[in-house]
Amino acid sequence: MRSRCAPHIHRFEVVYFSAHMKIVLRPLRTSHAEVFARASKIPGFLDGLRYEAPMNVRQSIENVHEQLAQQAKGEMDVQSIVWDGKVVGRIGMRKRGRRWFLWYWIAPEYQKRGIAKEAIRKMLEQRREPLYAEVKHFNLASSHVLLSLGFYVIGKDRVFLRYAYKAITTNGVLDTKT
Repeated sequence: MRSRCAPHIHRFEVVYFSAHMKIVLRPLRTSHAEVFARASKIPGFLDGLRYEAPMNVRQSIENVHEQLAQQAKGEMDVQSIVWDGKVVGRIGMRKRGRRWFLWYWIAPEYQKRGIAKEAIRKMLEQRREPLYAEVKHFNLASSHVLLSLGFYVIGKDRVFLRYAYKAITTNGVLDTKT
């Protein structure tokens, strides 16, 4: 009998991707801040964010409180990503002008397992309006995930590639000015 899991070799370890992966999006809590603080110790993890690495738990808790306050104002929707009962990352959407921008992060020890893709898929199921994302040019994994889920490139600059999902106007012309 064949296994439903497909092996993937990455950095000399075998990781199994399961078709029945249990990804759950849960409301963000301050108790989830420790995962972010631990991940911030990885070089480059906080690139582009306003925090200096490594971030301590107190700073991470402050970040959670800021995100929850923005969520209460309707400026953000943020959730914890839970895989096999463990908080492994965060996913959210932040409002900029009239656009909603997707953002997410997965703790480094859980990357390359399909978790981001499943979490984004669940987030897309909850939202109906157009969604945008910005990914740094060197982040090929995130670019691949977004393209595989139906996002498409709408622009670029020196730092970012810009993506859109369901951003076609009623007359069939891409709305890039809003």
